[in-house]
Amino acid sequence: MIVSSAFANRFSIKIIYLASICLLVYACAGVHNAIKDKDYLLPSYSKFIVFSLLIISAIISLQDIVIFFTAILWILLGLIYNTAARHILFGDATILSITHFALPSLSTSLLLDVELKFALFLSGFMFFTFWFIMHSKNLKDAKEDKQREYKTLVTMFKNGRYFTLILLDISFILMFISYFLFDLSIKYLLILVIVSILNLVVINRMVNSEAGQAVKLIRLIMLIFLFGLIFDKASNDIVVLFSLFLVFISALFLIPDVINITKKRFVDIAGQ
Repeated sequence: MIVSSAFANRFSIKIIYLASICLLVYACAGVHNAIKDKDYLLPSYSKFIVFSLLIISAIISLQDIVIFFTAILWILLGLIYNTAARHILFGDATILSITHFALPSLSTSLLLDVELKFALFLSGFMFFTFWFIMHSKNLKDAKEDKQREYKTLVTMFKNGRYFTLILLDISFILMFISYFLFDLSIKYLLILVIVSILNLVVINRMVNSEAGQAVKLIRLIMLIFLFGLIFDKASNDIVVLFSLFLVFISALFLIPDVINITKKRFVDIAGQ
């Protein structure tokens, strides 16, 4: 959402409404997923919480027709993800790329009156870039996914881990191509240097069968990449400050893991 705001160089209270609904719907999907997969021992009123959050989302969505239809799509696609999508190869990555990247980008662009052609181009770029990277999330729980009969590259193919790594590399190639697609500046190239270094660490972790650590690093890479786009294109102070706030909050959860991964890597090198 903030990337689209940065390209539009505008911000609106409607984006706050859209982000609020996004948070509520994702929370509902997360609780529903936890109930379905029995990941956690949840209280009996969890389903009531899900229903209540959906009602609140519906009320907020009445602020604007774009927000309303976005909320409906988020809910429907969330249901598909938690029921059928993960039993179809590439289904989970496709749904997540739409709900987490393409749809928020397109809806934000429409709310800010961005030219439709560019709005579709930007959301399409977001979809494909993150479609290739989304498969990596299945590396971490491959054994459990196979027991649940989820269809992923790792559960269906002997070399699924390497196929996932190839798709991940394609995603990074798209990140580099974005420099030319969106006429970005040297500031973005500096961000890409950080992304490249982290990518090398990710590959190392995957090769050493440490998928959990790799997935955490990939999440940080996604965050840094998106911030790079915002940092390069935004000149509106509100957009820049809001993006910095989101990066800071997200980094608080990711940086401790990254520090532990880095320490472990140094210990491994020292041991060799």
